[in-house]
Amino acid sequence: QDHSGVSLAYYLKNTTQCISFHEVGGNPCQPDIFFRGYSAASITGNPQGVSIFVDGVRENQPFSDVVLWDTIPTWALAGTQVVAGSNPIYGLNTLGGASAMQTKNGKLFNQGRLEGTIGSWDRTAGLLEYGGILEGTNVDYYFGYENSSEQCGREHTSSTLHHAFCMRGNE
Repeated sequence: QDHSGVSLAYYLKNTTQCISFHEVGGNPCQPDIFFRGYSAASITGNPQGVSIFVDGVRENQPFSDVVLWDTIPTWALAGTQVVAGSNPIYGLNTLGGASAMQTKNGKLFNQGRLEGTIGSWDRTAGLLEYGGILEGTNVDYYFGYENSSEQCGREHTSSTLHHAFCMRGNE
């Protein structure tokens, strides 16, 4: 079952416990995530304390510790783990915990998928995913592209987001 929702914040809220969030400026692509009193936010100046990792790479920005949530493609995530507490293995400023996310690969996602949605406020979204294993080899591949846009309820608050993600792996 797909729990992704509109943004990564919705994905975390629907698949993990003890996480709350709010949208900065009403934009679902720039949330503030709160976990055990600490945050992983997209705006400088908020007290950070949650480290975010995607495939082992830390997504918190080096100098401000903010997380650019709109650069992480939710639909390409295969799973996530949330680790509570302060642990130096997750790096500096991991005071409340860390979230480690894994992306899909061709061995787990050996199929094609095409999806489209439309809704209120001129919200549209389209998604294309394809993954598999090269015949006669152990090489797997995964590719995805998403385009989403919305006009929101106010003037000059539109959002357009393009995500592309690809990977190749082998054992």
